[in-house]
Amino acid sequence: MLPGGMNLPNNTPLIRISLIVTILSCLTIGGLNIVKVREKVRNLQASLREQTAGRQKAEAEVSDLKREMDRALAALKEAKATVETSKEDRNQALAIAAAQTKLAEQLRRDLADTRKRLAATGAELERYTLAGMVPEQIISAATQLKELQHSLAAARNKNDILRKANEDLTEVLHPTSGQPVRLPAGLQGTVLVSDPKWHFVVLSAGETEGVLERGELLVNRAGKLVAKVVVTSVQKDRCIANVVPGWGFAEIVEGDHIIPAHPQPRS
Repeated sequence: MLPGGMNLPNNTPLIRISLIVTILSCLTIGGLNIVKVREKVRNLQASLREQTAGRQKAEAEVSDLKREMDRALAALKEAKATVETSKEDRNQALAIAAAQTKLAEQLRRDLADTRKRLAATGAELERYTLAGMVPEQIISAATQLKELQHSLAAARNKNDILRKANEDLTEVLHPTSGQPVRLPAGLQGTVLVSDPKWHFVVLSAGETEGVLERGELLVNRAGKLVAKVVVTSVQKDRCIANVVPGWGFAEIVEGDHIIPAHPQPRS
């Protein structure tokens, strides 16, 4: 009974039951939502841990890669410095060789001129003697002859000094033999295999073509010098050669042509 003497409707229990069912439904839905939210939170946490681990792994890999790059750059700089030093030594040796060759040519010309003058003076002296020269004239001619003989001796001495210097220079450029190994002037071939890592090549010329160990070959492409190689092993129809340090101007590729660096004189 309500205050004031009013009676409750007869369906009050139904209303209560409905309210209870509604409340239970709301609680059930809320519990389900909480479970779903917790599941999402756990999934997000797991995903975050995976992303964090992945990021840390990627950062470690980047750090390792950077260290490898730094080491590679340092090695490259060292190799470049070595190549520059080798090129400088080679250029200096070539300059010395060119100067010695020029001096030898000049001395040969001077020696030839001196011999001509000596022959001419001797012939002139003989003519003077046969013609009945006076003693003063003979003495003068003899003095000139002695001077020419001294000049000839000095030229020969200079020539010997130059020859010794050339031999010393050849020994520096070719320390294994003292003289370069001569190969047939008409020797030709191509590069079959090139290994830029270990700096060696396999060539299509061998014993049949007259290739010898320690022989030097020039590798060229389209008329341009690519490198110089020295033969280390010879087979019947091919040979193996190493790139001479300081003489690798470009990467050797298959099909490049070869010719002797020191050809034999043509007969």
